[in-house]
Amino acid sequence: MYSNLLQWREIRKKILIDGISIHSISKGTGISRNTIRKILKTENPTGYGGRGLLKKKNILQLKLKNLLRLI
Repeated sequence: MYSNLLQWREIRKKILIDGISIHSISKGTGISRNTIRKILKTENPTGYGGRGLLKKKNILQLKLKNLLRLI
């Protein structure tokens, strides 16, 4: 599924606020109409940003453990 957050929000704005049709957005962006319908169902792409946050949290925990071992 499409996951560019900025374009995701722009597509939702054009359809929901400006009233542009799904068909014209599809022709202009090259994204299929089915994908645009999925974009309209949720505010953000599914799973957006989750892994990066967990990875940073795990790295910080490892650094903290290493510091505690030195004390």
